[in-house]
Amino acid sequence: MDGGQAGGGPPAAGDGGGSFQRDPRKAERFFEHAQTTADSRQYDYAIECYVNGLRHDPDNIGKHESLYDLALKRKVAGGKPASLTERMKGGGKNPVDRMLHEERILAKNPVDFDQMEKVLKAAVEAAEAEPQLNIREYAHWIGDKLLAALQKNRKTDAKTLATVGDMMARNGSFAHAVHSYKLAAALRPGDKNLLQRLKDLEAEAAIHSSGYEESSKEEGGFRKVVKDLDKQKELVMADSLSKTEDIKEELVRRYRKDFAADREDLTLRLKLVKALQELESEDAEDEAIALLEEAYQQTQEYRLKVMIGDICIRQMKRQLGLLKQAVDADPDDQAMRSEYEKLVAQRAAFELTEYTERVENYPTDAGLRFELGKRLMAAKQYDQAIAELQQAKNDPKYRAMAHDLLGHCYLQMGWHEEAIDTLKEGIEAHPLDDDRIALAMRYQLMMTQSALAKKEEDLELAKEAQKIASFILQKDIKYRDIRDRMNEIRSLVDELKKKD
Repeated sequence: MDGGQAGGGPPAAGDGGGSFQRDPRKAERFFEHAQTTADSRQYDYAIECYVNGLRHDPDNIGKHESLYDLALKRKVAGGKPASLTERMKGGGKNPVDRMLHEERILAKNPVDFDQMEKVLKAAVEAAEAEPQLNIREYAHWIGDKLLAALQKNRKTDAKTLATVGDMMARNGSFAHAVHSYKLAAALRPGDKNLLQRLKDLEAEAAIHSSGYEESSKEEGGFRKVVKDLDKQKELVMADSLSKTEDIKEELVRRYRKDFAADREDLTLRLKLVKALQELESEDAEDEAIALLEEAYQQTQEYRLKVMIGDICIRQMKRQLGLLKQAVDADPDDQAMRSEYEKLVAQRAAFELTEYTERVENYPTDAGLRFELGKRLMAAKQYDQAIAELQQAKNDPKYRAMAHDLLGHCYLQMGWHEEAIDTLKEGIEAHPLDDDRIALAMRYQLMMTQSALAKKEEDLELAKEAQKIASFILQKDIKYRDIRDRMNEIRSLVDELKKKD
């Protein structure tokens, strides 16, 4: 959350100012049922259970997050957006019900930014109507997601950003409100109204965060105002959406000073580590590694070792990028090429060791198993790669990608039938038919089918490969060497027809 909310934040439950009554017992029954049905992939029913639970406990931020995670799983599994009938049902008689109605619609398509904006608006209105609830936290959470998504979207317009900024300000999320207007002003630098609104928000944020009206009445009030303003400045600086290079360097100086005063504080150490990494320089990252290694020796917390490994991988990736540029600039420089190839091998070996150890420490993490499977496949350890990818494919998030890599592994082992079956499963499980993964699986299936058709002189299999080639060609004629492959498969089909 931001450092200050309007009016010092919402009152606690029981302070009055609203009509809603919680019932955590009823809510928990729905939440438990939601988890059970989600585990059995009854996603639509699980969404209803979460929404019904939130009707009795609407500011349970953890359950809002669980609902959003469920929505992403449903999306990956091919779930369809809400129908027009569902959208038109209306949101109920009170602001909380209207918020949950919009949230239910979003759960059917969690990447719908327009709907996310509707959820934010409804959450802000519910928070204002029921101040004894902490719905402001949920409004801040969904607003944070929306703002991060809008920043990445090239089609985002200044009007949308300004609207989001106004809603975040109403919610008391001032750092995000200010940043939203900064983005809007960057898109329309000559808009005086946007710039004036930005200045007003910055001033309002400082006033609310400092608590000037109350603290100035207290003993030592002016000093408290100054101290709180410094704290707000730090929070805005630390906001990942707002950092410039100068702010990054200032944060490092500030966290170094804080950490020097208490080297036993792990939280301060990790703040400094994060700030150092964001400088993206070799020296700063080396300092971060040294800080993490010292903490790991003291605590033996494995997550610290993971952080060290991530920094090392990032450094090697950066070095490889520079070496690749040098090789491309002078292809005849054999010494440089040798250095590049040496580092490629070192990075592969390091990552294989790193992810093997991570899986040993976190054996139920499907993402780590997927990453290990990728590296085992790159090392041509196909048996071991297959074992890891078979486990990773059980997680909807990695299902399609794992099927893609499994197909490659089976093909390298000479198991064409297994490769074909696996790739078909992956294509069926993947909700899209024209993204990078979808085209990669179809291309690999096409190649496998055509190779097996040629080997076994199977006309029907060759025709299947031709259909897939035609599909890819119509989706993206520039995809890899699809035109050449299409011609080869057509020739194979014609040849097999003559023999048939």
